[in-house]
Amino acid sequence: MKWLNDYFMTAQREAGKKFTDAEVAQHVDGLFARNATFRGFFSNSSGPMLTMKVGDIPSQERTAIEAAYKRQGVEKPTDAQVMDIYWKRQIARK
Repeated sequence: MKWLNDYFMTAQREAGKKFTDAEVAQHVDGLFARNATFRGFFSNSSGPMLTMKVGDIPSQERTAIEAAYKRQGVEKPTDAQVMDIYWKRQIARK
């Protein structure tokens, strides 16, 4: 997951040091604790961000992400690309 690698690179740069195993575990625990909104058949709910699939992204957000990729010349972004942007937005909102 590229977003996770980017997350740790940024967090370590901001901390000014490479994380120990315990610090990495603490950050991963925090990411599992973060909730994101999942799209349901009848309503939206929330759950751990790291367990979601691309189909769980609210359709309005997914459409916006795909449109942004198209503006950049990527006609059909992969699920991984869509998830990457969605997760980065979720992290930025917290």
